Amino acid sequence: MRQSQLTCRTRRQAPAQIQAPGQSLLVRAGMLEQIQGGLWAYMPLLARSLQKLYGLIKRRLSQSGFEEVAIPLLRPVIWDEAIEEVQGILLKDQRLAIGGDCTGALGTVAGHTIQSHRDLPRYLFCLSKSFSDKPRPGLGLLDPREFDVIEAFTFDPSSDASERSYQGILEACSDVFTGIGLKHEVFDSDPGPAAKCSQSLVATNQYGDHLWLRCDRCGYKADAQWACSRLDQYPQDQQQLPMESVLGEGLISTEAIARFLGIPLWKTTKTMLFEADGRPVAVMVRGDCEVSLAKTRKALGCKRLQLLPAAQVRQLTGCDIGYLGPVGLPQEVLLIADHYVSGRVNFECGANRTNYHLINVNLGRDLPMPRLEDIRLAKPGDGCPRCDGRLEGQVGLEFVRLCRSVPIGEFSYVDATGNRQGIFIGRCTLNMTRVIGILAEQFHDQAGLCWPACIAPFLVHLIGLNLEDPQTCQSCQQVYQRLLGDNIDVLYDDRMLPAGQKFADSDLIGLPVRLTASKRSLAAGGLEYKPRSDKQSQIVDIDMAMALIKDLAARY
Repeated sequence: MRQSQLTCRTRRQAPAQIQAPGQSLLVRAGMLEQIQGGLWAYMPLLARSLQKLYGLIKRRLSQSGFEEVAIPLLRPVIWDEAIEEVQGILLKDQRLAIGGDCTGALGTVAGHTIQSHRDLPRYLFCLSKSFSDKPRPGLGLLDPREFDVIEAFTFDPSSDASERSYQGILEACSDVFTGIGLKHEVFDSDPGPAAKCSQSLVATNQYGDHLWLRCDRCGYKADAQWACSRLDQYPQDQQQLPMESVLGEGLISTEAIARFLGIPLWKTTKTMLFEADGRPVAVMVRGDCEVSLAKTRKALGCKRLQLLPAAQVRQLTGCDIGYLGPVGLPQEVLLIADHYVSGRVNFECGANRTNYHLINVNLGRDLPMPRLEDIRLAKPGDGCPRCDGRLEGQVGLEFVRLCRSVPIGEFSYVDATGNRQGIFIGRCTLNMTRVIGILAEQFHDQAGLCWPACIAPFLVHLIGLNLEDPQTCQSCQQVYQRLLGDNIDVLYDDRMLPAGQKFADSDLIGLPVRLTASKRSLAAGGLEYKPRSDKQSQIVDIDMAMALIKDLAARY
């Protein structure tokens, strides 16, 4: 490709709203153009990288037995009354949606083709579009409004077979990204209402939208919403005191209540009211803790869990939010509590009366022992659940989500004995757009991008200098044609521009190898050969340059 014919305009500066340095460099390199807040156009160079990334993933999935299916962007909507939401863009008649989750479409395909045990296992994947209604425009491809995803599904006859398939697709994803050089970690994550287990591939990054916890001592890693942890235990009062009601007007935070009462924060209590699949549920944790929605949903076995608004709380309990407590709740409200609320003596909680709190409350005396579950949000500094270490936190970006589910009614097959059995389904969702954005963050320096060779738009950037000289121009053309003849991806800078501008653009674009042909290099016996990661170039003869480039190309 001749750079004079390339639709690419480099910039000295990116728009001020672009926050992440890698995304700024994508814009400055002319690879990314903003159409509107959160909407981005892949320009020719970046489109080539995206296609190469897709090729790598597709090749690795094919090696693992996956077949590609092309599904329509317009998909039938299958409403789940418990969830009452549809991913993608819902059309007016509410029977069709644009983009979003491929599960229904691929499930339909699988349902039509899988009839008996002879049809299993079956592995399918597709390339699709998905959308976000909460984009962060300043983060470019890290969090856009529209993004490209690969969704892969495994259909197996048994739990053991499903586990093997799950591990196989996890290995395939790790192979691809380890091969590229993308730094990532695997964390346990929220499996959602239908899945049995789930893991995420995460790139830790200061622009992450999620907190991930790890123990460096034993290697435990999990999403903060899903992680287990240990809390410190404290000495308790030796004697139970009479429960009392205390006026604490305007005191709605546990920190303010603890200061007002002169008690430690762990002795206060947070009580929150939710609606779980239509049923009111009160959730109780220690005052120094927060509620994990993911673990609460799993403990209740519900699909839909949402916090009740203030008006409904007032209608149900007669008090304002901030004064809720577990004592005297209406009979229709189910109460569940975190394990760490038990064992406390003489704790505080809301009185279910605006401006009032209860002190010296004790489980088993002032209210029945509630159902105890692990529903507390783990946080950095908590004890590791597997060893005596402490959890550390890091924000990061999830770019692959894997989950494995138990059989569900609509997917079944006839086994060898003629009985109908449920199909075990595994799913992998890979956000290719975010992967490209993460690579830009991980592979750059102050001068520009530094693409890994396997997904670089071109392998070689051939810089032609002194092109006004006919002999030098002819030599450059010959080198260019020779590279093309050897099937090397090459971008030839044939523009009539000063050398400094050409070199600056080359560093900004960040192709793996820069070859410079000029009067000086040709007179010295060849070309200037410079890998993007090296500070200095070296003069090598043309045959040696070709050999080095072929060797690099052969690795990928």
